[in-house]
Amino acid sequence: MQINQLICSDCVSGMQSMPDGCVHLTVTSPPWDRMRTFKGNRLSWEMFCIVAAELYRITCAGGVVCWHVGEQVKDFAESLTSRRQLIHFVDEIGFSCHKTLFLDINNGNNGKMKQYPSPQRVYVLSKGRPRTINLIKDIPNKCFGDYKSFTNYRRDDFRERSEPAEIPEFRIRGPIWKYHTGTDNASEKYVRAGHPAIMPEKLARDLIYTWSGQGNLVFDPFAGSGTTLKMASLQGRHYLGFEIVSEFAALGNRRLSECL
Repeated sequence: MQINQLICSDCVSGMQSMPDGCVHLTVTSPPWDRMRTFKGNRLSWEMFCIVAAELYRITCAGGVVCWHVGEQVKDFAESLTSRRQLIHFVDEIGFSCHKTLFLDINNGNNGKMKQYPSPQRVYVLSKGRPRTINLIKDIPNKCFGDYKSFTNYRRDDFRERSEPAEIPEFRIRGPIWKYHTGTDNASEKYVRAGHPAIMPEKLARDLIYTWSGQGNLVFDPFAGSGTTLKMASLQGRHYLGFEIVSEFAALGNRRLSECL
């Protein structure tokens, strides 16, 4: 299996050529319902089920799949497709839902949207206990430098008071991750003009940092403009992706060639 490339191919036939347990981390953003056409390519439920099974097969023990999705909102009602996908991943395929991240993304709509947007989520699915977790600490502590003690509650309702400790400058990021569109989506202007739905580069960077290590293989079955692969390369990971639309694949390969 050749790695460090973006291949113009449908993801199912591409994954079927991959050996079992070869992927440490998948970071992907599949097409969401009918929100965009992606040159006529949609992810039907039947196709999703095949993709989910193949992702489980190629993921190594302790590997993780970061499934970035949202819901289509029509007549002020969410489609709930991504929730159905999550249940299928867990109940039918065998993944564990390690974490659900909620994305606070400033999309710059200036209040022009006709309906409330559905929140975007990243379902962090693991094949057993995750083998790599690098928690991001970037939330400033207001009491940085002070010494404080805290009360811990045990299951038997017994309360323990900890010894005073110095408050660090930053604390661990919670389940809500904040990003902006525009240059956060892609640093290259030609990419922002050439693809209708780009995963924010900083989101891909943070997911890759948190759930993979140096030299691991990062995979994206819906590679699009190559954001996941670019950020994997910049962080010292190996990468592999499939994209069925030839012009999107060409866009991604141009980005990859420029960051080498």
